[in-house]
Amino acid sequence: MVTYYCLDDAIRFFFESNTSATRQQCDDFAQAHADGQANPVQIQGTFSYTVTVGTTKVFQFRVHDSKLDMHLMSLAKVVHPEFVATCKYHGTIGQSQPLHIYETENLPGMAYIIARDISSSQPPDAVFRQRNTVKDLARYFACLIVMFHARANGLRSFFAQSWNSNQQSDQGSMATLLVEFQSKFDLLARSLPSRFASNIRQVRRSLPSLFSGTFPLVLSHEDLCEMNMLINPETGNITGIVD
Repeated sequence: MVTYYCLDDAIRFFFESNTSATRQQCDDFAQAHADGQANPVQIQGTFSYTVTVGTTKVFQFRVHDSKLDMHLMSLAKVVHPEFVATCKYHGTIGQSQPLHIYETENLPGMAYIIARDISSSQPPDAVFRQRNTVKDLARYFACLIVMFHARANGLRSFFAQSWNSNQQSDQGSMATLLVEFQSKFDLLARSLPSRFASNIRQVRRSLPSLFSGTFPLVLSHEDLCEMNMLINPETGNITGIVD
């Protein structure tokens, strides 16, 4: 059986399951802080309600456990000025299980999952657009491997920007990261088939050197999926990264 996404059902389920705040309260807040009508984005996140207001603003209402780290949001904007929107925190809304409120610029483009709609027949130029998307992604991932060539050729891509803006961290933070990753590898060791055990042990033994301060730390997107990548629907080129 084919299951179709229903926007109204998704929004209704979000508010019934996560908060005492209402959709109307959220829409009213957004409209009071920007010029225009509040319109929900076509695909909602599991833990958030997102609306556009006019053509320039986006408001997102996130559940308590999905609060954004504003320091990281600011860092993302510095590292990726072309791809990441400026973000402003407005506090919470709702008495019980309140939602966190965020205001961002409305980035150009369309979510990849919508622009690349494989449920319908594709026009003749679809291959051209898809090729541009793949080229952009290929440059992003290739820059991790050919980072020195990326610098020499001036490639301004998502991952190259992260590399060129590597971050420094204190020993306490590095120690915390080490413990976190060690626990993740311990979970992998318990969960994966035994044939992977030796490789997991080998990588786990190398973790202390990775967090020794010798190697650079870079900002990375842990959920770079087709919902969080915006593209130009006419050309297929990437125009923004969200969430």
